[in-house]
Amino acid sequence: MSGAGPVAAMRQKIERAFEGWGNTRERIQFKVNRLVVPVEEEVDALAWLSAQNDPVKIFWSAREDEMEIAAIGSADVIKGAFKDHPDTLISQCRKYLSENPGLRYYGGFAFQADDLGEEWAEFGPSQFILPRFEIVNTGGVSAFVCNLIFLRDSTLDLEEILASLDALAFPESDVAIDVPKILEREDFPPRPGWNDNVNLALDMMRNEVMEKIVLARKATLKCDSSLEAAYMLKRLKDITSNCYHFCFQPAASAAFIGATPERLIQRKDKWVWSEAVAGTRTRGKNDREDDELAQQLLTSRKDHLEHDIVRKSIRQRLHLLCESLQVDESVRLLRLATKQHLFSGVKGKIRPEVSDGDLIHSLHPTPAVGGYPTENALSEIKHLEPFNRGWYAA
Repeated sequence: MSGAGPVAAMRQKIERAFEGWGNTRERIQFKVNRLVVPVEEEVDALAWLSAQNDPVKIFWSAREDEMEIAAIGSADVIKGAFKDHPDTLISQCRKYLSENPGLRYYGGFAFQADDLGEEWAEFGPSQFILPRFEIVNTGGVSAFVCNLIFLRDSTLDLEEILASLDALAFPESDVAIDVPKILEREDFPPRPGWNDNVNLALDMMRNEVMEKIVLARKATLKCDSSLEAAYMLKRLKDITSNCYHFCFQPAASAAFIGATPERLIQRKDKWVWSEAVAGTRTRGKNDREDDELAQQLLTSRKDHLEHDIVRKSIRQRLHLLCESLQVDESVRLLRLATKQHLFSGVKGKIRPEVSDGDLIHSLHPTPAVGGYPTENALSEIKHLEPFNRGWYAA
């Protein structure tokens, strides 16, 4: 599609926003503008993201694909330290969110407090970004968005923002990208070490040190050319339906992409929703095999035990923060492109004093990514895994 129309319309809105700020600057401390231009044709969000040259790139899409956002640049960046409670970051975001409920910050926190190492240095212990430009797709309709924050004691550069606007590309089709060739692969730990870790974990569960632990491995790939994160996510999205998809690229040299079926929390006013997703089988090659595998999962004592541990943990943690709590009495299947899981929904009415940060701090990490009891599992993960998880599973 041609971007001439949306870009021209956005230019006018940006210029008017600067004029409006000039007229009110002496009377108010700050002003937040979320400028929206409708787009006639639906934009392929990931193709649009791949075509941009800005080093900061963000993508998020909902599990049922009812909404997806591709974004670039930074209108605001908020960074935290390991010692910071999640509320510290969220309250800083809310300072501007309260001025315009359409604004969205994107970011995350590290898996646990630790030295992140060089590969996660650009992410930090926690970081949230309000993008400069966004493509927002909802219900087959696209919108082009620009976010501006005017502060009395600092000056936004109109010409710089307009130059960034003019540099945007609206490709007519997918951007052609050469897929790099993998030259080397190294696993941490290697297979013998991984087998040792699994056996140690089994011994700890037999000795009742813990009921569950979720161990991870790291694979490092060396390629013959650089990788394009948005293009890789597009390929991933094509083969992982019914998942949340994300890309957080704070700099040209580092990006975190992924697909997950599980929602940690969703909050709306006084209500919170969470999910227990644990217990897994692959999908079958045909309908008959698929149903047989599903029946195995639904009748497996081991998988139900694993699922119940996650459900029990979520119930215990949210019980302290909610006036009332409902957990699905029976499990159901969550079927994805290549896997099927046991699934239970959770809904609670939050106590008035409970914040978003309290919910995140209480629930993370669930036994689905850490283990149970949490403190024991996290201690052993740190001891057994020869790498830092950074933002992975965070």
